[in-house]
Amino acid sequence: MAWGTAPWFGDQRFLGAVSAQALAEACLRVLDYDHALDTEEMRESFTPWFHALDVVSERSPVPESLAAMPRLPRACGRFELAFALCDRADAVDPVMWIAVARANTWRAKGDLDRAAAAFEQALTLDAANWSLYLDVLIDYACAGRGLPSALVAEALVLRGN
Repeated sequence: MAWGTAPWFGDQRFLGAVSAQALAEACLRVLDYDHALDTEEMRESFTPWFHALDVVSERSPVPESLAAMPRLPRACGRFELAFALCDRADAVDPVMWIAVARANTWRAKGDLDRAAAAFEQALTLDAANWSLYLDVLIDYACAGRGLPSALVAEALVLRGN
């Protein structure tokens, strides 16, 4: 968090040089400290981070990096920025992890139907990814509904049953 207050953090030279991958990794490390981030105070303190995410993702919209970036704004309740990052990545190359980031953002907003639809989109992008099935299972369990039979059948095929 303290980086955001450093004079160099918002400097155009820094924002023009830092890689999307490095900024995405930094966002994940910020989340390691288990702070309650969805408060006005925290949103205010992360304003420089949000600006950096916007600038760097615009300059270098690498889908794999942009898939990790929405976690910080989502944790802070800045859903519009989380969705904007997903949209930016999708414009370059729709990948499964972006669909998962979108699904998790919908889940955090409490819209479980849209979360389920985004997870289903993720499955169309990478149906062989076993960890994605865990995310989908969690999503459907949180929504209090059973898994669609087609999804269960696909999972059994992947498992070899």
